[in-house]
Amino acid sequence: ALATFVWKFRPLVYNNGQWCSDLLREVIRHCSFTSERIRSQATAFFYTFIKQNFFALNHFGRISIQATMALYTLDNEGELTKDDKYLKRALATLAKYSLYDYGGTSLTLIDRDADTPHQIAMFARWIQGLAITLTK
Repeated sequence: ALATFVWKFRPLVYNNGQWCSDLLREVIRHCSFTSERIRSQATAFFYTFIKQNFFALNHFGRISIQATMALYTLDNEGELTKDDKYLKRALATLAKYSLYDYGGTSLTLIDRDADTPHQIAMFARWIQGLAITLTK
C-alpha cells in the first residue's frame, strides 16, 4: 500500500524534502530490525522508493543526501543498535536487487521498455555505491 501511494504521488513525495526525509528515516530504521519479515519488506520498499525516484527525476542527488541524513539522524538519536549487521544485510540486499534488475528481470512496477540499458547500468552502479557508503 505504501509503495502504491509513493508511485501515485511520486512528484509530491520526491519534490518535498521533508516527506522524503521522514519516509526514508522510517524505512531505514525498519531495515535494521531484527525481524527478517519486517527487514525484508522495508528493504524491498527502500529499493522501490529509490528506483522510482531515479526514473521520475533521472538523478540520485536528493535521495542520496536524504538517505545519508536519515541514517546519520537515526544513529545520533540512538535508534540503531551497535550491532549493525541487520542494516548491513539490508543494504547488501539493495545491491543484489540492482544486479538482478541489471540482469534483465525487473523487481518493480517500472516499465522496462522505457529504461535504457545505460540508465539501468548507471542505476545498478549507484545503488551499489550507496549501499557501500551507508555501511561505513
